[in-house]
Amino acid sequence: MGGAPRWMVIHFFCWRLDGVLEGDVDGMPAVLVSRDDRVIEANRAARCLGIAVGMSRHQAQALCPQLKSVDMPSQTDRFRHAMASRAFELSNEIYWLNEHTLAANLSGTEGLWGRGKVFFKRLTKMLKSWPWSMQWSVMPSPYAAWCLAAFHEQPTFCESVAQQCDWLGKLPVTALDCFDPQWATTLQSVGVVCLEQFFRFAGHELLVLLGPEAVNIRDGLQSTASLQHGVRIAPALEFQEESHWDYGIDRQDALLFALQPVLQKLQEFCQQHRVNPARIQLHFLHGKTASGLMIKGAEAMTTVQQWRTLIRLKLASRTLPPVFGVRLLCWRFWAKTEATADLFAEPYREPPEWLLARLQARLGHDAVFFLQAQAAHRPEKQSRYCAQLLPNTDEPTAIGHAPRPLWLLPSPMPIDRRDWHRLAQPCWIRTDWWTTQPCARVYFRARDRKGRRGWIFRDLSGDWFLHGLWC
Repeated sequence: MGGAPRWMVIHFFCWRLDGVLEGDVDGMPAVLVSRDDRVIEANRAARCLGIAVGMSRHQAQALCPQLKSVDMPSQTDRFRHAMASRAFELSNEIYWLNEHTLAANLSGTEGLWGRGKVFFKRLTKMLKSWPWSMQWSVMPSPYAAWCLAAFHEQPTFCESVAQQCDWLGKLPVTALDCFDPQWATTLQSVGVVCLEQFFRFAGHELLVLLGPEAVNIRDGLQSTASLQHGVRIAPALEFQEESHWDYGIDRQDALLFALQPVLQKLQEFCQQHRVNPARIQLHFLHGKTASGLMIKGAEAMTTVQQWRTLIRLKLASRTLPPVFGVRLLCWRFWAKTEATADLFAEPYREPPEWLLARLQARLGHDAVFFLQAQAAHRPEKQSRYCAQLLPNTDEPTAIGHAPRPLWLLPSPMPIDRRDWHRLAQPCWIRTDWWTTQPCARVYFRARDRKGRRGWIFRDLSGDWFLHGLWC
């Protein structure tokens, strides 16, 4: 993304996405703590952040040579002070804690999840007592606390966590920040930036929402294939087919079976014209009434089984009266591309477009966004959200070699200049001078009275703003 805002995915005190989907929250991942944002960024690029549940110290060190184990005392207060002091004594290091040791220190003898509410209350209290920069290093902890409380249907505790951490909704973090970082990294590698519904729904609701597709989606996210940026629209074509029955069908599996001949004719039509359906529209006939269903597919979808899967995902969230017939319409197609022959056959890899189509069918098209770079000098305008991934020839504008923070606030926040101490030389940004809204800013890397490190700037009016944060 060049000079575009960087999105950092750090996960502490949280569980894996597959653990949430399978209802397994009996273990806790190891804890990684770093004071230096360069180390965090380097290990994020190397996919070393986030150690899975049950991984031994030797296995963790094999993945991340910088990782060091920390032996903690038994009492909570001693644990808190020792953790903070060790982190500041040995900067540029990443630490590993055994999950059982952490549980014993924070939850006593009641077990890790036996009294999860007490555990996270102590955790929140501990985070408040740490230095501010350390709090940012373990920032996603309240997200995990919120999801755990939602998983156990404790709405009151969800509200208390949100009230104690007023910065929960102020940072541009992806909605997958409460899950395993490798999942989010894989999603970003195929273009997905934000899955809003993953955070909007509680853990148990997410499991019900995804249903049988949970395992398939999890497996699909492990693919490292990249999206095809070019979209090839076929010449104008139209397909229409109807089918009627003498009896009403109210079961989903029976309806899918009845749709098989119609979908088979669509597949034959596409093979004849060398195209793939871009979207189909189904009209279910209920006697004197009808209901519609629009389904958007992926360019790589070629089989009847794939369309049946999307239809099943759509129907899972709807209740239909008895269906006596169906009308299928399709007027938008993609031109089919021939795969190049290869001397050495590669194992089958699921196209990411098919994965995204299933996510959109289950969660809705508005739940999946893409982050696209833009050529602009203002940091907040160097990227934008897009509903779909489109070709982009703009190159992000880099401002020399000036360092950028890993976190950019959604919008600059007014601050009192007297509360901040500048740490580095200024960096000037001057742009849009030819418009009615010119921009002239001087940025500084600064620290406030509480030790928090931020990226502040002064604009033309002389006012000061906080625009980014360092861990």
